[in-house]
Amino acid sequence: MYLVEFYIDKRDKEPVAKWLDEVFKSDAAGASKIDDRIQKLRKYGLKLLSTNIMKRLSVADSYLYELIPGAYRVIVYHDTKQSKFILLHGFRKKRQRQDKDIDHARRLLQEYLLKAGQKQKGK
Repeated sequence: MYLVEFYIDKRDKEPVAKWLDEVFKSDAAGASKIDDRIQKLRKYGLKLLSTNIMKRLSVADSYLYELIPGAYRVIVYHDTKQSKFILLHGFRKKRQRQDKDIDHARRLLQEYLLKAGQKQKGK
């Protein structure tokens, strides 16, 4: 089993968990599909790259991946140092390119890395 965690923002909120709750209210079947993909990530990790369930965002974003549950997307960071996956951002894909959502996930990743680095320095 692989460790999968929700990203926690500066206000101690979990944006992906909140988004998933909102999806559940409007699309229970879609939310179930998202949850299924998260469970598969827990079970198979990066082995999902050989399926249509998960793909690498780009070569430049070597540790950022996209879980693909139907019309929804969840941007995931693979923290190799702590051997875990962080669910950064979730959204519904409405067009071919989702640059705004990917840029948002990159900003959340920078916040996560900064916070993780500060914790390590404080030890």
